[in-house]
Amino acid sequence: MNNRDRLLEIGLELFSSRPYSGTGVREITQAVGVPTGSFHYYFKNKEDFALSVLTYFFQKTFTKKFEEIINSDNLSGKEKIIRIFRTLVRHYLRTPGQEPVYGCIMGNLGQEISAHTPAIAAKLREHIEGLLKALTRLAEQGKDDGSIMNTCKSRQMVGFVFDAYEGAMMRRKIYNSDQPLNDFLQSLPAML
Repeated sequence: MNNRDRLLEIGLELFSSRPYSGTGVREITQAVGVPTGSFHYYFKNKEDFALSVLTYFFQKTFTKKFEEIINSDNLSGKEKIIRIFRTLVRHYLRTPGQEPVYGCIMGNLGQEISAHTPAIAAKLREHIEGLLKALTRLAEQGKDDGSIMNTCKSRQMVGFVFDAYEGAMMRRKIYNSDQPLNDFLQSLPAML
C-alpha cells in the first residue's frame, strides 16, 4: 500500500470514529508515520482529503464488496439488498470491548459538516445517489422476480431502508451498542 492509500485508510478510520473537526492533519500523518509534507503532496487541504476519503470509501466498499453480490445470478433482488446491508453492518459490528464505536463516514461527515462545506455535501449526495440507484435496480429486480412484494415505489422504499440503516448507525453510537444494527438487520426483510 502506498503512502496516499495509507493516508486514506487512516482518514477513513479516523473520520468514522471521531469528529472531522477534531481530527488534525498532523494526527493523520503521525498515525501513518509520514511527514506533514507528504499529506500536502497528495492533498490540497483537509477538505480535499475528506473528499478523497469519501471516494476511497465508496470504491473500497461499494465497488469491490458489492459488485459480486449485485452480479450474482443465484440471489433474488431482495436477497441482494439484504446481503448488501448485512455486509455493511458486519463491517461495523465490534468484538466485545472494542473501542471506539465506529460510525458510517457518510453519516458522520453528513451530520457534522455538509451544511457548511458544499463540496463535501455534493460528494456525499453523489455517492448516496449512486448507492440508491443500484439499490433501486435491485428492488425492481426483486419486484420482477417476486421476492419483493412491497407496493411502495422502489426508489422510495430503498431510500427508507437506507435512512433506517443510517438511523441505526447513529443510535449505535449514542447507545454504545450494536443492538440497533442487529435490530435493523432483523427488521430489514419486512421493510422490503
